[in-house]
Amino acid sequence: MRMIQFICLFVLMHFGHELVIAQAEPIKRADCPSVEVAGPAGIVEPGEIAWFSASITAADPDGLAFVWTVSAGKIEKRDGKLKIGIPLSEDLAGLGITATVEVKGFPEGCPSSASETVSMCILPTPALIDEYSSPHHAINKRALSIAAKELEENPNNQMYIVEYFPADVPAESVNRKLKATRGYFSQLKFDLSRITIVTAEVEGNVPLTKIYRVPPGSNNPIP
Repeated sequence: MRMIQFICLFVLMHFGHELVIAQAEPIKRADCPSVEVAGPAGIVEPGEIAWFSASITAADPDGLAFVWTVSAGKIEKRDGKLKIGIPLSEDLAGLGITATVEVKGFPEGCPSSASETVSMCILPTPALIDEYSSPHHAINKRALSIAAKELEENPNNQMYIVEYFPADVPAESVNRKLKATRGYFSQLKFDLSRITIVTAEVEGNVPLTKIYRVPPGSNNPIP
């Protein structure tokens, strides 16, 4: 929570050959009302609504007008004049969103605006470890070994493999490759419970394999 303060003015005065800098006193008025803005406590996650509310002291809010602006996102919710809500979409992840209110109706010379900033968390996302093409009847042991090593260095992550097959590949061949893949990870003594293998149809006639590392809290890749 913070109130925008008046910026001290500097007056430059030139006396002879000397430059003297004098700092003006900030405006002080005991009868000035004040405005403050409060935002959500802590970090807000995508999909939630960030609510900001203004509070006024030494003035009647009913006789004032409030103009809200935000640095990112859109004001889509309002609760009277003093409270706004900003839906946080995933494209805003990682941004600091500042809401500012300008009060119309304060006495002249009184500070009349305030701001608050909320931080939006960054969602974890899957990391593509490798992408390659190999015959539908064979596995790429080197690529699988590299993927296993990376997962060993990230013990809280899961492995997610998407095997893309042409439409005319028989189901027996598909199952044989999936079995061979799991069998090779067993030879590496890799925990099979950390591996998910899904299949999808590839466009064209060239098989494709994509291997992902999925951190905690992340959604699985969409084939």
